[in-house]
Amino acid sequence: MDNYTLFRTLIGGCYFITTLFDAPYFYNYYSNLNIEKSIINSKLKASIAFIITLLASLGLIFNIHTTICSVIMYLFYYYFYSKRIENRIFGGGIGRFLLYFTSFYLLLFELSNLVLPNQKIQLLILFIVKLELAIMMLSGSLCKIVRGYINQDGLEYCLVNPLISRFDAFFSKLSPKNIIIQLNNFAIIGLECLAGICLLIPSLQTIGITLFIMIFAGAILCFKILDIGLLMGSISVLFLPKLGMMTPLSIEPIIHLNELEVSIVLFILWFHVANIVIVSCIDHAIILFKVKVPNEIIRYRTLYSHIHRVIVYTVFLKTGYSFYITIKKKIKGKKETLLFDGFSKEYYKHHLSLSSYYRFSKYIEIAVLYSLFQYISSPVFEEKIFHERLLRYSQTLLSKEEKKNSSLRFTMVFIAKGKACYNYVPVLELKVDIDNQKVETKVTKTT
Repeated sequence: MDNYTLFRTLIGGCYFITTLFDAPYFYNYYSNLNIEKSIINSKLKASIAFIITLLASLGLIFNIHTTICSVIMYLFYYYFYSKRIENRIFGGGIGRFLLYFTSFYLLLFELSNLVLPNQKIQLLILFIVKLELAIMMLSGSLCKIVRGYINQDGLEYCLVNPLISRFDAFFSKLSPKNIIIQLNNFAIIGLECLAGICLLIPSLQTIGITLFIMIFAGAILCFKILDIGLLMGSISVLFLPKLGMMTPLSIEPIIHLNELEVSIVLFILWFHVANIVIVSCIDHAIILFKVKVPNEIIRYRTLYSHIHRVIVYTVFLKTGYSFYITIKKKIKGKKETLLFDGFSKEYYKHHLSLSSYYRFSKYIEIAVLYSLFQYISSPVFEEKIFHERLLRYSQTLLSKEEKKNSSLRFTMVFIAKGKACYNYVPVLELKVDIDNQKVETKVTKTT
């Protein structure tokens, strides 16, 4: 726990940056426009929620009433992450999950600071965080093996995807059979697996966390996922050698536990550990291997998910990143203009605005866009639901005046492997008329 204060400060900084970047779109993200039956149903409530979360994040940074601040951040991220899972209107990817995940364990640490003795409790919480990180790494490795990396259908789609890759111009010119492409797929599987195993072995913890940091440092270097990297980096400091002096706690311990009470708290935490492992196994069996699980187990899993969320680490897979999206805007009487693609020279030279850069510069926003369109390939896809989601999302891209006389055109571009390089093939166009609540679909090419 030598680095706990640094961890809390860094996490507070991540929350502050995220909240600040959400600022112009806070109402869009958290209101009924995004989340059905949201408690934030007016711009006044959105403003109040924004100010409270911003102040809470500052409290964590400057060591002011940190327990109260951690409660606020946990309740905020838990509520909206749970709502996102339930309604699936927009996604947020692993970025939104990590905001919830860090706030949950930050709250447990802060609550443990209120009791004496707390050393055993805090060490067990630290172990649980490490266990979840290890499961995350092992989950990522397993998902990549099952979902195509062994057959060379994996990381290359992310590396050549101009929307998320920093080096797409280089990798897109390589042959799909190039040794660099193939080595990348096997390297990431091996590193994630090794990191997960080392994190579970106390004597190898330092090696495990070093590999963990290397994985996300490499990911930040290659992909536009700085916000995820900052969150993962902040978590990792808990397991590094002492980096700085502990600052005094913002509140003194106020609860003294006897031996029996400590045992009860430890039992609850160990019960939490068992559930993490069990629920993780159930989720992987269902999602990766399509195992039919009895309804009783499903109900138990669902019940536990209301207490704590466990993630299946399905990131950087072909199913998620074998395409990208461009968005164009057409105002009546004017020429169609490029609203967003995030990478082209035309976009950066003629159409990049401060608001679009501010919004789309973070991975969480890109994950929202991908989550929206990944639903098309879902086995439970329903066109009506997809159109409803697309209309809602489109409303967040236009001003009140523009909604009355503008339309949007979304183009889905598929990344296809050629013999000598990768090709970008437009396969689907969707024209959105917000004023008349209509979506027109045009298939441009089948793959």
